[in-house]
Amino acid sequence: MRILVLGGNGFIGSHLVEALGARGHRLRVFDRCANPYGPPHADVDYRFGSFSDSAAVAEALHDVDVVYHLVSTSVPSTSNLDAIADIQTNLLTTVQLLQQMVRLNVRRIVFLSSGGTVYGNPMCDPVPESHPLHPICSYGVVKVAVEHYLGMFQHLHGIQPVVLRPSNPFGPRQGHLGVQGVIPTFLKRLADGERIQIWGDGSVVRNASTSPTWSGSACSLPRPRR
Repeated sequence: MRILVLGGNGFIGSHLVEALGARGHRLRVFDRCANPYGPPHADVDYRFGSFSDSAAVAEALHDVDVVYHLVSTSVPSTSNLDAIADIQTNLLTTVQLLQQMVRLNVRRIVFLSSGGTVYGNPMCDPVPESHPLHPICSYGVVKVAVEHYLGMFQHLHGIQPVVLRPSNPFGPRQGHLGVQGVIPTFLKRLADGERIQIWGDGSVVRNASTSPTWSGSACSLPRPRR
């Protein structure tokens, strides 16, 4: 299968490229810069450019069967600082991508959404995928908007989307700048002999069966229509 990985040189993208390559797929990577984690793979077609460059993206789309969309120019903690830039560089560019996919007859796309910000302040614990979407930061708003546009293009043009909502992914190659990724940030501070800094009162819990900040048991919410 011929696969285009947008953002294939990033933390998650580089692992995805290795996994897909091990399965024998023909790979093309589109990213802003070279892979910082090691030498390029000899059997991968690398294309470099900005996601906002519609001509470069269209060229990368030629002769592929599936697109993995892992590009994001913002992170949750800072996305509200410039919501217009977040919309321009993430939402508008993704709609342009979908239009190009229709024109080039590329039907399948896997989109990396968000497993936390799309829900906003949770109404229950644990949070099911059917939980209402009430994002409170631009990052989450844009992710939800992209999900809706994927549904629209599925209805109007036959695009076949798969939406993934990972929550707090971590592992080798992840950055530790302190604005995203609590696990690598904590480990980096420990390795450097620094104190771990906890924001808030320490009561917030992620990926746990119970949380002192939420009351009640798992909520019973209607499942979304497919």
